[in-house]
Amino acid sequence: MKTISIWLDNPLNDATSFYVDLLEQSMSKAGFRTVRFSSPETASKADFVITLHAKATCQILRHNPRAKVITWYQGIVPEEAMLWQGKRLPNRMYKLAWELFEIVALRMSCLCVFVSDAMHVHYRQKYHFGPKAFQVIPCFNKALLPAAFNYGGKYTTPSFVYAGGLDRWQCIDEMLTLFAKIQKKIPAASLTILSSQQALALELLAKYSIQNGKVSYVPLAEVEHELQKYKYGFLLRAEHPINNVATPTKMNTYLSCGIIPIYTSAIRDFETRLGNLPYSIKAKHPLDEEVISSVIKNEKHVISAGDLLESYEAAFASYYSADKYIAELAEKIRKLS
Repeated sequence: MKTISIWLDNPLNDATSFYVDLLEQSMSKAGFRTVRFSSPETASKADFVITLHAKATCQILRHNPRAKVITWYQGIVPEEAMLWQGKRLPNRMYKLAWELFEIVALRMSCLCVFVSDAMHVHYRQKYHFGPKAFQVIPCFNKALLPAAFNYGGKYTTPSFVYAGGLDRWQCIDEMLTLFAKIQKKIPAASLTILSSQQALALELLAKYSIQNGKVSYVPLAEVEHELQKYKYGFLLRAEHPINNVATPTKMNTYLSCGIIPIYTSAIRDFETRLGNLPYSIKAKHPLDEEVISSVIKNEKHVISAGDLLESYEAAFASYYSADKYIAELAEKIRKLS
């Protein structure tokens, strides 16, 4: 049995751990044994290596030019550098270095794993060539929780939730602006922010004069239990290449708990792959006031938990199906050997 080595050059979080487990299951289904390692020198004699970003691929190839490398692209690092770190000379050099890593990895990897179709399109348009072979697997780590759809009063109460950090790029100010306007139309609407940044969250609720606002923090292991209480969940992003190619796990978490997502079309794959979900609310941009009328329209109709569950089951059977991606990736791995 051939071995595929997985280089873990950074600690894994919940999302990446799930993803690496999925990759390992794909390798096993393809007839490979997998081992994890943390030093690039360890791969000097490996036949197959999986890396979790383009720079790691370049490092592996420096130690073992003959290795067949499978690269997972979690994000578009050059664009992230410019957005978050600014356009100073050191950052521009960092951007150029990562663009070189991407070019080498795209050309030299025997298989590339992207988190979205939009990411594949981004690389083809930017560098005017594509990888030899690729697989698209969105970011997700939760299975559907049918019991969450039957939480008492869930779909008869206009309860909103946001779970996550409060960084500017997550459009928190825009979310609160929209919710304040929703609340003027629907005074019973409530908003809960689940975040470890509780003091900042309270300041923001006060800044936007949010009534029925609540801030809480629950351990990661209890998030699903908490989220099942809410009807709507915010996931707003601005129009930017980083957001265009992303597939935030927040969507998977919301849907798994029966939450109706309020999200922006900037996230291209959600627009194309999840755009037909009933009751989901799509915004053209983070301050799109059509969201308000969509919520009001929703509130005038009785939502069937059974119908909603059925539609979400379809999404999990296709877009968020680990078994589906394991089988697809395994088939492509077999062709490499």
